[in-house]
Amino acid sequence: METPVQPLEAKKYVIPRYAVDHLLESFQIVRTELSELLDIPDTNQADWSQYAEQWWKKQSEEDQFILRKIITAMGSPVLISNIAVAHEYGLLNTRAVFTSTRLEDPAFLIGVDDEEQNYHVSYVDTGNEILATMVMYLDAGADFGETEFTVRMSLYELIAFFGLMDLYRRSEYIAMLEHARADFRVGYEEIWKSVDDGMQYPDLRWALPFILPQLIHDIQPPTQNDINTAVQSLAQKGVLEWKQDAEAFALTDPGLFAAMSLMKTINKLDITSFGFNDAGRRARKGATFIRTDPILWTVMLDEGEAIFSSIKLDPAVDFVREILSPTIVPAKKATAQKAEAPQEAGQTPMCPKCGKPATWIEAYKRWYCYSCQEYLPQ
Repeated sequence: METPVQPLEAKKYVIPRYAVDHLLESFQIVRTELSELLDIPDTNQADWSQYAEQWWKKQSEEDQFILRKIITAMGSPVLISNIAVAHEYGLLNTRAVFTSTRLEDPAFLIGVDDEEQNYHVSYVDTGNEILATMVMYLDAGADFGETEFTVRMSLYELIAFFGLMDLYRRSEYIAMLEHARADFRVGYEEIWKSVDDGMQYPDLRWALPFILPQLIHDIQPPTQNDINTAVQSLAQKGVLEWKQDAEAFALTDPGLFAAMSLMKTINKLDITSFGFNDAGRRARKGATFIRTDPILWTVMLDEGEAIFSSIKLDPAVDFVREILSPTIVPAKKATAQKAEAPQEAGQTPMCPKCGKPATWIEAYKRWYCYSCQEYLPQ
């Protein structure tokens, strides 16, 4: 069952899936393309219409007021955010549906039961309550450490990287069971098998299967040759190194730091939002966060590449707020000309705090300092 990630005091409603189509027609709701994501069954038969009317009449007047808002939101959402949280107790999946451009306005969390007969909807007074719940998972009640570990990778390299991280984790578990010291040396075949397992078996306790849903819209499934090439590139970027004596790869100090940190994962949070860009076309944006003790890691997609880095809580909250923003790509404004991507050398701004060059994040149209882990002022 898709379980709404519920803020406190959320009001819950159960709506028959096969009643929604008729109610949308009855309320004369104009449907947007985004409503397709909610898998509303098409029911033009008279018996379903009668069923929907009978169900509606059984609801109290107070509930009908809220239910009409929910039905309207399902037919004409401004933004739909798919939210997944994996933690030690299991997996939570939900869809947050927004009908306003303001997080201060009401929003809805929509899940479906195991039998796919009913929508389970939580009505929240403001979208900020959803944001607050996401912040709770990002914080996790753990300390925040700091590191400058940042790697820009192709999407195949990202898949190889997390396949490698999962492989390290499995090797450590096996070593503990056998009361042996793990000597992590791996070849192409072992890394490919870890990647292939992650693609074939969606066990979201592992990092690679959790990150894959973010990537399936952008790439074809990698072949073994694609992963071999990605592994070589990761070695060039300092995550791995080739050990000639063992004829295998070993983790470098930075790679080992990341792997050991991911061994202490508290929870994983993935948010993908679907809405419309400034041209009125369907678009999406999202990010994945992995909360370990004590590092918060993030994976951001940027123009066909991925950036894996640690991040502090405040900029992480800013990222989540932007992902939950109803406008996928902000409309162009006169003031926005201050933040444009560099056209030639010498145009990259320096961070006013540390003096290091900033990085242009195309997905968010802003400059970001990885050293200070925050956006540059606009």
